Amino acid sequence: MKKLPLAIAFGALSVLGAVSASQVVLAQAETVDQTVLMSEGGPLYERNCQACHGAGGEGGIGERLIGSPVVGSTGGVVNQILLGAVEHGMPPFNRLSDREIAAISTYVRNSFTNAFGPVQPSEVTAIRAAAAGAGG
Repeated sequence: MKKLPLAIAFGALSVLGAVSASQVVLAQAETVDQTVLMSEGGPLYERNCQACHGAGGEGGIGERLIGSPVVGSTGGVVNQILLGAVEHGMPPFNRLSDREIAAISTYVRNSFTNAFGPVQPSEVTAIRAAAAGAGG
């Protein structure tokens, strides 16, 4: 499957009303290096996730993050953080900024033996907008 350039994808979402023009501009403007996201994500993970998912992603009260198919999917991990899984005891963390969610997502996708690549804040912006449009 061929991927669309991010600017085209966001432009299409803007035309459809799924994201605003300001979100399109943000998406085009912000690309953050994986190393930076990892360094920001570690402390955010410790404060927001570690108590349930463990210091090494081994799980406990929360699901195991090592090799998780949810963590392997950009949309899966971002939606899980944004919307939570209340029926399983995970609250939504939609109070966090797109940059913070991108940092946590990048951290868990590339720690604990995982190697799934970064998540950009612009991707979180699009996923948040889509979730809001779907009533999430």
